[in-house]
Amino acid sequence: MPKAMPIHLKLSEALDAAKKASGGSYVFRGADLKRSHMETLRGSGWIQLLHSGWYALVNPSKAMPGESLSYSTNYWEFVSKYLEEHYGEEYILAPKSSLALHTADLSLPAELLVQTPRNIYSTVNLPFNTSLFISRDKNFKKDRSIELMGIRVYALEAAIANMGPPFFREGSPLLEASLHAIKDPYEVSRFLVEDSSQTTAGRITACLKLIGRQREAGIIEKAIAAAGLQLKSEGDVETNFASRDLPRPSIIGARVASMWRGYSKEMAEAEELGEDLHVGSKKLFYDRPFSEIEAKINESYESDAYNSLSIEGYQVTEELIAKIKSGELDLTDPTTGQKDKNALAARGYFEAFQLVLETIRKIHQGADAGDTICTDLVDWRMALFTPAVRAGSLPASSIAGFRQDAVYIRDSRHVPMQKDKILDAMECMEYLLKKEEAFRRAVLGHHMLVHIHPFSDGNGRTARFLMNACLVTAGLPWTVIKLDKKREYFAALETAHSGGTILPFARFISNQIQSQKTLV
Repeated sequence: MPKAMPIHLKLSEALDAAKKASGGSYVFRGADLKRSHMETLRGSGWIQLLHSGWYALVNPSKAMPGESLSYSTNYWEFVSKYLEEHYGEEYILAPKSSLALHTADLSLPAELLVQTPRNIYSTVNLPFNTSLFISRDKNFKKDRSIELMGIRVYALEAAIANMGPPFFREGSPLLEASLHAIKDPYEVSRFLVEDSSQTTAGRITACLKLIGRQREAGIIEKAIAAAGLQLKSEGDVETNFASRDLPRPSIIGARVASMWRGYSKEMAEAEELGEDLHVGSKKLFYDRPFSEIEAKINESYESDAYNSLSIEGYQVTEELIAKIKSGELDLTDPTTGQKDKNALAARGYFEAFQLVLETIRKIHQGADAGDTICTDLVDWRMALFTPAVRAGSLPASSIAGFRQDAVYIRDSRHVPMQKDKILDAMECMEYLLKKEEAFRRAVLGHHMLVHIHPFSDGNGRTARFLMNACLVTAGLPWTVIKLDKKREYFAALETAHSGGTILPFARFISNQIQSQKTLV
């Protein structure tokens, strides 16, 4: 009787087969593997079901039951392979969905719109409340498509030439980003002339003028006139483009500015967020000795450190936090936890907290709040991990600069931007932060920093430091977000990322402010 293969060899063989079936990546069809290989992978937790018959390889040591992280990571690869298998080259993402990919928005849409010349209308339900909607397009134009990330999409110029009136009239971060993404106005003109789209041409040229791209608008106008067509009314387009005032407009900057402007307006008009929050009380900050302010903030330290670190998954105790603060625990001594990641994180939090206090001191002494916070926040983030670098647990290069890899957020449809877009986004965020007021600055700054996710780690802690520096310097209290509010906190942030409204997050922060015992 042949001897049974050891489990580690069976798993290795099954993983090799899955890798081969996926083409060297992570997404594959179960039908392409032997039943024994599927049983081995399923039994060891190495696969996740994406859709009927489709799976993704996941590392069971890193995956948590029921979380969306591996799905988010593999979503676009699955879409590419699924659509190719079912439709070959007879599909294209709808114009709006195409524009999202062209403007580097890789967040998972609740419904991805797909067009095909086939007589079909079908919804493909996917995990975590997402879906594909496949519909017939009688005017399907394959020659207007290109491939992005292995997916057939409209060429950017064709996509924007196909957008309907609401897209231009209502305005959106996607509209502003798309306008800045136009590289070839002659190509836009060609599509508009081919379709005799006089009204769309009028809207596009009006929008281009409003963001300061007069030359591109003129090229389209001349092409329309040369074709014997006439531009229609320009009066039904968005007239308040946030990106026009940016020092250095960019595709990503336009999206950030448009989102910020919309959310700021939404908060300003919300009656439940009182005027005292929006304006703050700077007299409470500037007219008091800094020693009083510092003492009040320090009263919150142990609670703030414990809760902020716990939210991020560190196993810390109030006793550990107190020992770090008092210096009782010496992390330079290898026998007292030099390599313990929780103790090192607690020490890093203490050092970063001191830098935040110093930032607030400089503002109290007359430095501009927006400039100083924007300049110093990178130092706060580095301080969070400096003890780990000193202990040899992290390489020094890992805490310098912005992240160098793609990043995904647990239980979120939002996918932070690619690494090469971070600098533009941060530059825009800093410009907007400096212009904003009090409570809105704190809420929007926190949200946008996490939305951009510029660092490989420490984004949440840095965002809460930013929020509190903004609150305190506006005469509002240092605000501790408690661990027992984590689910509500993350849900409100997710709504801001993917739900199109900041109000749940603004209300959440407002409620936490009101619950503080320590007031500045």
